[in-house]
Amino acid sequence: MPETTAEDAIARDLVARFGTPAQVAALAVPDMAAAGRITSRVRALREARGERPVGRKIGFSNRGLWERYGVDRPMWNHVWDTTLTEAPEAEASLDVARFPEPRIEPEIVLRLDRAPEPGMDEAALLGCVGAVAHGFEIVQSILPGWRFTAAQCAAALG
Repeated sequence: MPETTAEDAIARDLVARFGTPAQVAALAVPDMAAAGRITSRVRALREARGERPVGRKIGFSNRGLWERYGVDRPMWNHVWDTTLTEAPEAEASLDVARFPEPRIEPEIVLRLDRAPEPGMDEAALLGCVGAVAHGFEIVQSILPGWRFTAAQCAAALG
């Protein structure tokens, strides 16, 4: 049986909390390398229970928020089939009671018809976009008061 690490335990705990208002007092994620390993474990656990990644989300694209939240670059993570709600009739509802400290953020949603490739110029990148839509995201903070490090945030987005 494989050895269980502290990072495995964090990943299991995060997955157990998704969809609940439960927060943690502390989250031991020392750096972005650890966050990446935890995020990989979270993805494996979510896929093992039948969830599918259906897109990607870029977080902290607003540089004005970086200092407040202690981040120094945008970060990305998966959008999951279990957390995405499409509203073709421009109407949907969501019970926010299951989220810790929920907030709403406006989003620009891009549907890519093909994957961007390294070295593409702006025109070629734009050519990958098949559709643009308005959207919003309900964001949440597993750590009280929205106080976290970049590494904690990256791990908790899993």
